[in-house]
Amino acid sequence: MAKIEMTLEEYNELVAKRVAAENELADVKKQLTDARATSLAIETGGESAAKRLDKLVRDAVTVVRFAVANLPPETTPGWPVNALQSVAANLDALPTFSIDDRDLHSELRAFAREAESHEVRRASERLKNLR
Repeated sequence: MAKIEMTLEEYNELVAKRVAAENELADVKKQLTDARATSLAIETGGESAAKRLDKLVRDAVTVVRFAVANLPPETTPGWPVNALQSVAANLDALPTFSIDDRDLHSELRAFAREAESHEVRRASERLKNLR
């Protein structure tokens, strides 16, 4: 088995070089991330972040509509009521908010209230079963 001997000064120098290499790697990773973000902006036709976020939220609202239509709260426990209320409350912040969204706002709030009442009932039943 080989044996390596070095002074504490030499060891500290190696550690310092390793730390410098790790810092350089972190800088290169950041540059790579920035380059990817720039590339993505070019690939999306330079579409602004606001437009992309609006599209993301619109797609998420489509998913929420589907869930509300197909997952009734009386048979689907664990509805994320607070998140649903937040979606309903913040729909009007969308740049593309329209009259259709105003109706959806009301529907989501009503559904969230219904889901919340079912969750309260379930919690009450669990407590009764524990006694």
